Amino acid sequence: MKQKIQIIFAAVFTIVCISSTLVLFGCIPDSVPKAGTDEQGFSQSYVQGQLTLDQRTDKKEITIAEQLELVLEASAPENIEIEFPAYSASLGDFTLTDVKNHPARMTGTGDNVRVIHVATYLLEPYLPGTYSIPAMTVTYLDGNNAADSTQLITEEIQVTVKSLLGQNGGSEEIKDIRGPLSLPENIALQILLIAILLLLILLGIAGFLYWQKISSKNKPLEVQLRPEEIALQELKKLLAANLLARGRGKAFPPEDF
Repeated sequence: MKQKIQIIFAAVFTIVCISSTLVLFGCIPDSVPKAGTDEQGFSQSYVQGQLTLDQRTDKKEITIAEQLELVLEASAPENIEIEFPAYSASLGDFTLTDVKNHPARMTGTGDNVRVIHVATYLLEPYLPGTYSIPAMTVTYLDGNNAADSTQLITEEIQVTVKSLLGQNGGSEEIKDIRGPLSLPENIALQILLIAILLLLILLGIAGFLYWQKISSKNKPLEVQLRPEEIALQELKKLLAANLLARGRGKAFPPEDF
């Protein structure tokens, strides 16, 4: 009896596990939709034989304080080289702030191997209005034959640029600037600050005078000689010159003293 109960319990447990697994897998969708730029911006695809070109923007509308990201994604076989269009300072009505050429990546296997090249253009507006991105030409060059090339040309795109002032544009009233803020009146604090400033000035003056007094004490005193002492010094110099022995008794040039 006990063995039968164990067999029944094991069977029920197995059925419950299998049912739970089926329900769990039944609730998971086959693929999770991903929000891409197609839902927010423009997206166009161009195909010619084995060559494909995707053009997309991250937004359909921007404000004058935002940038627009334009992406060109070219796909081709391994022996095909890609040349994206080059611009200097502007692209259509937009100012071109940056161009990024991303590293190429490979996809597919066997004979279906393809190389994907991506270039990103960052565009910036100045004023509100409708901006146009002109047609862009991407060139596909055959690596085995440089003279053989194919071009895919995109269509023009219109992008709306909105103002930050709202729907009324510049009709909204601009508020005047506020006046200068006055510091809180605190006479006691002001008097204290002035007293501290005066004290610092007095301490600085006293320190300077004390330093002068100390430095003057350290200076050696100048010895004031009497006239007779000066005459004796001059006579000693004259004797030391030994002018008589040198036959110059009457010569007393300044350099001999």
